Amino acid sequence: MLEVVKQRSAWGTCLGLFSANYVGYLLLTWIPFYLVRERHFSLTATGKIAGAAFLIKAATAIASGRSSDFWISSGTSPTLVRKTFLCAGAALAGTFLVLSALSATRASVFFLLAASFSVGLTTPHHFAASQTLAGKHMAGTWTGLQGCIGNFAGILAPAITGFIVDRTGQFFWAFVITAVVGWIGALSWLFLVGPLRQVIWLSHRFAQTSPQ
Repeated sequence: MLEVVKQRSAWGTCLGLFSANYVGYLLLTWIPFYLVRERHFSLTATGKIAGAAFLIKAATAIASGRSSDFWISSGTSPTLVRKTFLCAGAALAGTFLVLSALSATRASVFFLLAASFSVGLTTPHHFAASQTLAGKHMAGTWTGLQGCIGNFAGILAPAITGFIVDRTGQFFWAFVITAVVGWIGALSWLFLVGPLRQVIWLSHRFAQTSPQ
């Protein structure tokens, strides 16, 4: 565990997952209320829009994973491929939510669906990148730490959003914070996470070189 904690890339992947989960949990917990209260949709229409958002996210995740495999198989560096999807998706997701808050009703729905699409772009790559970095000897430890920190977003995103909406009476600033979190995630993947190749673990290297 200590070897993983010492890796700068490990903290980058943790922040990256946290940022994507922050957007995802906000969509899951608050978008129905946003559509009903701020956009005045009926419950029936809200259900259809929210259902479409998560269907788009799921379909995009599949397409993103398949296209990344094809791209890597064609000879492109996994670092370039994974980071392209991760950085673009993280940066766009929150930005689209801000545009949703600033737009007229019809456009706001489009940007809301675009935010869900953007989260889907990142979904297959969080743990693919981490498992590449960790290798078979540390994959469980690395992804366990990443999943633990990343899912704190499930606590913070609903609570922070609710607090801001209660104080301001609108979602704009909650979406701005989400955009900032998304951009932090994108910058984490870009600058904190190094090239996506397996870390040479000291403990494993010692085990390999020790006399039998």
